[in-house]
Amino acid sequence: MEVNDLFALVTVANLRSFSRAAETLGLTQPTLSKRIARAETALGLQVLDRTKRPISPTPRGLEVLQRIGLAVEILRDNQSSSSNIGTGDSVVVAATDELTSTLILGTSATFHRKMPGVALKIVSSDAEGPYGLLEREKVDIAILHAAPRGRELDFEPLFLFERVLLTPRGHVLETKQDSQITWGDIAAFPLILTSPRIQNHRLLEDELAKREIPYRVALEVHSSTLVAKAVSSGLGISVVGNTSALLEGQGGVTTKNLSHLMPRDVGGIAYRPGRPLSSATQAFMHELAEFCRNRSGLPVPDFEREARGDNRVTAPTLSHPGR
Repeated sequence: MEVNDLFALVTVANLRSFSRAAETLGLTQPTLSKRIARAETALGLQVLDRTKRPISPTPRGLEVLQRIGLAVEILRDNQSSSSNIGTGDSVVVAATDELTSTLILGTSATFHRKMPGVALKIVSSDAEGPYGLLEREKVDIAILHAAPRGRELDFEPLFLFERVLLTPRGHVLETKQDSQITWGDIAAFPLILTSPRIQNHRLLEDELAKREIPYRVALEVHSSTLVAKAVSSGLGISVVGNTSALLEGQGGVTTKNLSHLMPRDVGGIAYRPGRPLSSATQAFMHELAEFCRNRSGLPVPDFEREARGDNRVTAPTLSHPGR
């Protein structure tokens, strides 16, 4: 998810005109249209209603724009004004597009109000794994869905990462208690999956194969942000992380917690041990922790271990034989 694509989307929404936005941004209209398309694809919903004149946001698009508009403008301003990434005047963060949308954009506005001279640069870890980015010192910190295992990294826990079932509204499984849902229930319906490189995809297929339960994949998409759109259209059901479910805004879908079937992890911030973190990086980590505790909508872990100074946390995993 490129900040420039999101900024183009915000600009069109503010000016309510593709031609005026293209002129303001110094882009051709075809280039602007491509940026808008990429931004809407990354967000997994249609943000702009192109049938109206002047152009206006869709109801769900307006909700998203109100949440990310200021943060995107701040990120873009700092990205364009600073070429000194990697120094004490910047914070370089590795994160998936999903975590950028749910956590970083929610944190950045508050962070920049407190530290306006610091540039925040986001490096997508969808294309390149976060561990390689950390080991090659391309980033200061990485935001992870789960605590690193088998790697020498310090880790600050921030949120509980749980798997949830997405179904269309009115689906037969909507009436079931979360704890009553079985693997057989899930496999009985067409599945919408993300790329096999995504852990949720591998976990789901491994669990079904282990129990020798047949299943059918109706659709496989490259991004978790597209899953809810496919589910809400009635193509099937899916298993995603709670961060994806939060990003989707649950428009047209229902969520069911699957902690009785699939492991829970503790997500948070990883960084290289023994490498001093700049004051700006520590300030951003603090703002991110505050956002997770108070405003993200995600459950948070028990911070008792952190209070004892044990920040090399191994995430708890729950194993259940449910069928």
